[in-house]
Amino acid sequence: MARTLLEKWSQFDTLFASIIILDLFSITSPVSKYLQSDSIDYLRAWRSVETLLELVSKKRNGEHYTKLYNKCKLFAQKLNTFFIDEPLLDFQDNFVSKRISVKKKNPGELSNDEVKTLSPFKKTRGTYFQILDTVKMSINERFVPNKELLMDIAWLDPSKYKEIVNLSLEQLPSNSLNKLSKLAGVDRKTLFVELKQFAEQYSSFSATTRSVNCEHNVRETIDTEDDVAAIKQPKCGDCLPKVYQILYEITSKSDLFNTLYLTMKYVLVLPCTQVSCERAFSKLKILKTKLRSSIRQEHLEPLMSLFVEEDLIQFIQKDEIIDQLASSSQELKRLLF
Repeated sequence: MARTLLEKWSQFDTLFASIIILDLFSITSPVSKYLQSDSIDYLRAWRSVETLLELVSKKRNGEHYTKLYNKCKLFAQKLNTFFIDEPLLDFQDNFVSKRISVKKKNPGELSNDEVKTLSPFKKTRGTYFQILDTVKMSINERFVPNKELLMDIAWLDPSKYKEIVNLSLEQLPSNSLNKLSKLAGVDRKTLFVELKQFAEQYSSFSATTRSVNCEHNVRETIDTEDDVAAIKQPKCGDCLPKVYQILYEITSKSDLFNTLYLTMKYVLVLPCTQVSCERAFSKLKILKTKLRSSIRQEHLEPLMSLFVEEDLIQFIQKDEIIDQLASSSQELKRLLF
């Protein structure tokens, strides 16, 4: 069994497939991690997706394929040098040409042997191009249909407020805020008016509100592979969660910016990927096991909330929970105090 695995791993086809996968992961993993972060800049997220598509397209050529091929050959040679004292390890440093099968000819039957049409190098190049096409198709199917919504959400980012202050409703692009206002169930004109008023006063609101820490990308542009890889950036204070916090404090005391608050609330509950949903189901399996299969919904729901949002539990004041529980009945108040 172990020898069979070694033989498979030492084949040039296996090494080359690993090189291709690592090359793809080098540009897709940073974008994937950024889209899974707790808070993101939607405009920059969309730019990172566009850049990712461009980078995948640039890799779809014979020159880059040959570069990966030479890299794999060099890697195989280094492995053979490193394991020179291991007789069982012999890594292939090139594609192996497969033997052409010879067909058996029965009496009176006309048949020809199979013709070798493509070399392993060219055949694998076609497979490599198919992989890149599949990756591009998957990205397009997932993100391109939501381009309009992402561009609308970008208007809510504080980095756009200086531009919004100098805009009128007539100067606003006709396709801006249409999709977002429709999905959030608010009026587009009212949303823009409140957004402009809020943008004019944002600096004063921000000065009196505690900062919110979140993972954010501070780059203004994302144009190269290095920019995509550098998406994971330090924490910031001017982001959508902070805007929501300001709006929450304002709307809880007055009727100002209600439309903008509802829109911001809708935006922040939008999942960028299916990761959060999949994690919730994974935690549900941990929580509701065979030994706890009879747990009721009334107990399961709060337990799931605590389990999924466990990072927020540290901010809960235990004394406040005890006080609230004690106030629910005189007997509890007598026992707890």
